[in-house]
Amino acid sequence: MAPKKALLTGDMQFMRPQFNSGEVKSEMATLRQLVIDQAPYTFVKLSHHGATNGQDIKFIRALGSKLLAISTGSNSGKHPTEPTLTALQTWRDESSAQRARVDINGHCTFIGEASSPKLRVERNTLNNNTTPAKGQGDSISFEAVAPPATITTPSFQAVV
Repeated sequence: MAPKKALLTGDMQFMRPQFNSGEVKSEMATLRQLVIDQAPYTFVKLSHHGATNGQDIKFIRALGSKLLAISTGSNSGKHPTEPTLTALQTWRDESSAQRARVDINGHCTFIGEASSPKLRVERNTLNNNTTPAKGQGDSISFEAVAPPATITTPSFQAVV
């Protein structure tokens, strides 16, 4: 059985870094390939609040995760972006992936059960493609349920 892996991306701009430096773009391409080489992931927290510079459909497909989340501010008027929402809908149509959004679903929890990892949300339904809404939002958390889930990145491995 393949290990369960979670990818927590922070604000990485995997697809279009906001720097004109060729060196930064080259390093980002190397990092992006390292991340792809570790796929598939059981769970992915999409980067940069679901901004277009963080991911596109090709990258989302390469990650191979069927459980995704977007952490946005409660009052975000621009994240996640429409291209990201479209890419996520395409990925859902192709793979039956599920996604949660802090701005729509409130507190979102990834439960790393060995046989059946899943997302649990505080409110509303998964896979919502509504453009950013104001005044909702909460946080994302992670819960390992026995047996423990293993989180692996290119640089370290931790059991939670």
